[in-house]
Amino acid sequence: GSSAGWQALVLLFNFASALLTIIANKYALAVFPHPAALTALHYLVSSAFVASLRSAQTFERGTVAPRHRAAYLALICIWALCNSLSNASLEANSVGFYSLMKVLVVPIVALLDYLVYAKALPFGKAALLVTACCGVAVATVSDVQLNARGATLAVFSVLSGVGQKMLNEHL
Repeated sequence: GSSAGWQALVLLFNFASALLTIIANKYALAVFPHPAALTALHYLVSSAFVASLRSAQTFERGTVAPRHRAAYLALICIWALCNSLSNASLEANSVGFYSLMKVLVVPIVALLDYLVYAKALPFGKAALLVTACCGVAVATVSDVQLNARGATLAVFSVLSGVGQKMLNEHL
């Protein structure tokens, strides 16, 4: 009923916001072709927004247990690296190739979860994953342009994305 409709709306919003972010970043990189600087600017704006929300007492600062601090610091570093590499990949590649490479992160994480942690995806989630991957492939296949620099950045972006997702999930 209402819960399924709400979940569909949230998924649609997530998809639309991700697509709009990719398009906005692609245009921003066309005007300002410095992916690491653009990422730093994103972090600066996000930090200011979070600071304003904290000052409005919207939420409290969380804490990290001392035993998790090294892993948390590693997560922060790999997350920043992943975002920088992702923006560099977007700058160097067509949106289609970028999207195809980004969609590889989730199946690789699922495969590693299965191989390392013996954690299998439920059939429904696996079917949704295959459907999403096929949908991205069909939607973007006509916009795939490949070059050595772009492909290299894309591979490292995917690998850092996998590392980030694995650390985030298992911390």
